[in-house]
Amino acid sequence: ARSETHHSKFLAWLFNPNESHNTGELALRKLLNIAVRRGIEQNNQSKNFQWFKKTVLTSASLSLTSASNVQVLTESYVEAQGKKGAKGRIDILVSNLALGGDFINIIIENKIYSNEHDEQTTTYFEGINQKHPNQKYPNQKNIFLYLTPKSNWEMPIQNGPSCTCEHFIEVNYQDILTEV
Repeated sequence: ARSETHHSKFLAWLFNPNESHNTGELALRKLLNIAVRRGIEQNNQSKNFQWFKKTVLTSASLSLTSASNVQVLTESYVEAQGKKGAKGRIDILVSNLALGGDFINIIIENKIYSNEHDEQTTTYFEGINQKHPNQKYPNQKNIFLYLTPKSNWEMPIQNGPSCTCEHFIEVNYQDILTEV
């Protein structure tokens, strides 16, 4: 019940449209809707979120294309060049998801009975977005989610997520349980 790694592996399986659950992209589509709703509630002003929100909300029927190219990884290594070589492992990384003619990545920092340490979210944001020859995701948009077990009453409203990086959107396990 308290193993973050086990939770992350289960969610990665659920969000992978090519897995054996036979629900295709349903879980990913629901996750995108959760991210838009929570991002609006938290007043996320990042350029990528504004594009993402518009794309998801203006699509008559949200259609993810090239789902077969989607990769869902756990414990994906990232290093931020500008933070004295700060590094870490992204809990869940959904990559190469085609949405609205662009490719997006969904970066999920999963927290269960622990708090963020060493500015993980800032490291992940900088590591994924940095421009250098080893950049894995050039010219792609990135959506950052901070997944917590907080109740809906404890979720942040209007002032961003409770992690250090304001580009993250905080979602909770109740959102996943109820909507996915």
